[in-house]
Amino acid sequence: MNIKNNSRSQETQAKIETAFLKKLSEKNISKITVKELCEEVGITRSSFYGHYEDVYDLFKKIEKNTNDEVIHIFKTELYKHSSDFRVALIQTLRFIESNKLFYLYLLENSNEKSLFNEILIYDIFGPKEIDQDISKIIFFVGGLNALLLHWLQNDCKESPEEILDSLPKNYVNNI
Repeated sequence: MNIKNNSRSQETQAKIETAFLKKLSEKNISKITVKELCEEVGITRSSFYGHYEDVYDLFKKIEKNTNDEVIHIFKTELYKHSSDFRVALIQTLRFIESNKLFYLYLLENSNEKSLFNEILIYDIFGPKEIDQDISKIIFFVGGLNALLLHWLQNDCKESPEEILDSLPKNYVNNI
């Protein structure tokens, strides 16, 4: 019996996601087939379809999980470090770096060209902060997305600290 939360099922899911991200670094999602993922992982098509509808569903699930994790990391770090935005952003950048294949594809191929969008910003900052200074947040988010794309395209050569240090003094802490 294949139960979605058992360790074997979770292991299969992780293998599928890893193979998918590898393929995604090599070609566009429209060129990735379920057949090649199954061959790469050593599973049957029915096993794949037990987890996902198709490669687009796989991508959406990875995107949701990684975005949920980004929000969780940022909020947790912000709380742990007395609302120190810089520390929270450094930890978030470390997570993005550890998932760079996915985020690079997302930023290069998304219609919006953004990782941080209105929904994520609302989840991170809440409605009160957004309503108070929306133009400042929109400007910061646009720049942050462009900076993330550049950083990922250059194989994350700089550390998260160096990325933030490249911004004007006190810019990050004034958001």
